[in-house]
Amino acid sequence: MPHTKRTQTTIRKAATALVLAASFGTGLTDAAHATILFNNVDPLAVSGHDGVRDNGPLGNSFTVGSSGAVQQISLTLSNAGASNAVYSVSIIGDDGEPAPLGSALWSQAFSANLIAGTPTILSLFPSLAGLAPGERYWVELSSGAGADGLFAWNTNANTTGTGVGTEYNFNVYNDDASQSGTGVATNLYHNAYQLCVADTIAGCGGTQTSPTAPVVTLPIDPPLAPVQLPNQVDSVDVPEPAGLAALSVGMVGLCLTRRNRAQV
Repeated sequence: MPHTKRTQTTIRKAATALVLAASFGTGLTDAAHATILFNNVDPLAVSGHDGVRDNGPLGNSFTVGSSGAVQQISLTLSNAGASNAVYSVSIIGDDGEPAPLGSALWSQAFSANLIAGTPTILSLFPSLAGLAPGERYWVELSSGAGADGLFAWNTNANTTGTGVGTEYNFNVYNDDASQSGTGVATNLYHNAYQLCVADTIAGCGGTQTSPTAPVVTLPIDPPLAPVQLPNQVDSVDVPEPAGLAALSVGMVGLCLTRRNRAQV
């Protein structure tokens, strides 16, 4: 039985509503449910720094939230020696001491020449899911061949940021018996490395201050080879998942409308 004009109008309105929901509702939902797991990124509050080559690998722990996801991490780094060596950011597990253990769950290499001599915020997108909620993991920064002693991860003496006061950091000199002797110290004892970890893409967009430092944003799902962008501090646009969803739903609605017209 052919559809009436009223039926066709109803179908078109429904398709339009779905497109609007995908365009606006999805983005709002993602933003509303973004969880910051750890955040002390503040380029105005750099209390010191540790060279990655001489004191590393360097690491700071965080605890996974109920979503079991990590979608973005940001670190405040500096490259006073103008190094162009390759460095790696990794997420690794914890053996309960607490201390990092085992191979990387995710790792991304990047060229040091992306980072300026002054504090620079580097953002990466692990897109990890299925992590154990409530369990501790580590963000680790390590150096490769050709690294110099002046490429560093900046610290922050303020421990009031989200998740900071209950977590840990590790480096070579924490192995000193006068400190922890295990390479690990609490963030209350040794200043935490500047780090933001969020369970959604762009969740670390709102750091504690408006960025007064250069910002480098690496692409989502980057290649395995070291990433070298043409400009040191230009941001790379991040695709919007909501936009893709809107396009898909809109195409479905258009196909339904054309099919119903053909049957009249």
